[in-house]
Amino acid sequence: MNRRNFMLGSLALGCAQLPCALASKTKEWRYQFQSIKSETLEPMTLKTVGKWPASLKGNLFRNGPALFERNQTRYEHWFDGDGMINQFQLEGNRITHQARFVATKKYQKEQAAERFLYSATGTHIKSDTKARNNDDINTANTHVIPFNDELLALWEGGSAYRIDAKTLKTIGPMTWNDELQHIPFSAHPHRDKQGDLWNYGFIPYMQQPLLMIYHIGADNQLKRYKTIKLNHPGYMHDFMVTDDYLLFLNSSCLFNKKNAKNYIAGYQWQENQASEVILVDKHSLKVIAIIDIPPQFVFHFSHAQQLNKNAIVFYAAAYNDAEIMLSSMRNAGGVDPQKDNASLKKFYVDLSSKKIKIENTQVGLEFPQWNSALNTIFSVGYDKNISHGMSTKIVAYNVKTENAESYDYGQSTITEEPLSILHQNKHYLLHSFYNYKKNISGLALLDAKKISDGPIAMAEMNRVIPLGFHGSFVV
Repeated sequence: MNRRNFMLGSLALGCAQLPCALASKTKEWRYQFQSIKSETLEPMTLKTVGKWPASLKGNLFRNGPALFERNQTRYEHWFDGDGMINQFQLEGNRITHQARFVATKKYQKEQAAERFLYSATGTHIKSDTKARNNDDINTANTHVIPFNDELLALWEGGSAYRIDAKTLKTIGPMTWNDELQHIPFSAHPHRDKQGDLWNYGFIPYMQQPLLMIYHIGADNQLKRYKTIKLNHPGYMHDFMVTDDYLLFLNSSCLFNKKNAKNYIAGYQWQENQASEVILVDKHSLKVIAIIDIPPQFVFHFSHAQQLNKNAIVFYAAAYNDAEIMLSSMRNAGGVDPQKDNASLKKFYVDLSSKKIKIENTQVGLEFPQWNSALNTIFSVGYDKNISHGMSTKIVAYNVKTENAESYDYGQSTITEEPLSILHQNKHYLLHSFYNYKKNISGLALLDAKKISDGPIAMAEMNRVIPLGFHGSFVV
């Protein structure tokens, strides 16, 4: 394995200076894309209303980009900002918030320089400082999960970063072994029923595009890893795990770094390129099937289930094309509510015939979260009549009854990924939000069986935190 080529393939791209694009954007909902200037946000107590269960205790950790501008230069793409870990500590109806930037190598060097030194995922920065490996530009800005009584801050292009779960201080990059230093470790690892952690690294910029598969035991020690060759470099952000298989979607948004000015610009939507569903045997780590399907673009899957030895069903928040990543996420421009939002699709995989049937439920959603006890996919949802196109709903879709219900907070409240909580045999949903009319951030708690009734409790603070991506609730 040529580790140097793995690490440098995505980095040798040109640069160009950008203006502060957001300065001319005055729409209130864009306030959520402003930068946090301080390295930490000190503990703040939220104002609570409603019925927070008195015995509900735990921590909601969330990760997302929170620094987009330095020295009059602003990042162009939502994916670019440096990661900040937000912690909401729940103790009944007392809720506090604090936050801290992930002190990646990139963040520390640019803090000292007081300017951007490296080009980012979707932005070029004029600089003489050259990245030597993927972790030189690692923003650790996408997800945060519990691991070994610590946290891992995740990004899809480089190493996970270890975080102290009590202080939120950065411990350093997670190194599985010497050979895997700086190799991509995706932001969406998944644990199976045995407690083993599975993940992958997507490496599209080699002449031969590759996947690196990671198998980490229930003891959190690396057990195996293996590279798999891809037929084409289609963008991947998430994958699925069943009892016997790993499933990957090799999308129709293809990477070609030739003449690309940045990583995102290297991608193009190819409407005539079939997407592929790749099935890998968990036990042998061998590819057992590659099945062509019509062009797909997916950030997130809900889950996959083996129905029998020859049948699998999985659900995805699927888009008609890749415009949301290639265009809409630039310069806090919002999305086109008529075309940019995903809908829930159901995929039936027949392993005996090597065919897949796709069914569109027509339920608009993103950030899907599977609750197996309730047979329900929870997510954020959209109102196509709202011009900014951001999520304003919480959605529940029951896969057995095929019924969907939702609660809409209204145009001025942007909803974020809902997480399931089982507390004293009762199912709740917890999610963060931003209200741009009040210019506040906060939390909402819903009864998972009565989504359409709306929140049973809320908490608000006079502090705005930029919209994040993913998080974990840790008891």
